[in-house]
Amino acid sequence: ISGSFAFSPSAQSRRSGTAIGGQPLDRKSFGAQILAVVPTISLLPEIVKADVSDGTNLPQGAQQFQKALRLKTDIPKVRQRVADGASEIDKAEWDNIGKFLRNAYATAEDMKAMAAGIANPDNKKRALQDVDQLKKYSQAGDVSVNKKDGPGFVAVV
Repeated sequence: ISGSFAFSPSAQSRRSGTAIGGQPLDRKSFGAQILAVVPTISLLPEIVKADVSDGTNLPQGAQQFQKALRLKTDIPKVRQRVADGASEIDKAEWDNIGKFLRNAYATAEDMKAMAAGIANPDNKKRALQDVDQLKKYSQAGDVSVNKKDGPGFVAVV
């Protein structure tokens, strides 16, 4: 077929879909091919079905932001729990509060990384001050947790 007639309607004697293995594939045979492949894929290991990316985590910047937002909502809840019932809190719960404060300290490090991306110098300075303050509160709160001192914890956090 010459180049000028290759795409003209008369050059196509038969309409066909995609070809697999050199043979044209119509809807019926395409469906049969899919039905043959799907069970085979389901037998493969889970990693083969994994997303292109890891798929189980957010990107690092989004994780850091999510942790900061979660901390913002969790601090008042933990503070309220200790304020309302410090005498009822057992050793295991005090340990969990201590872990929470260590997580808050780690989140402050994430916030520091996020602050590095702030363009405005004044806003960046305030963000870094907030990070330092959160670290100090986390450390001071940990002292109260180790003493199991509810009022001291509430005063600090």
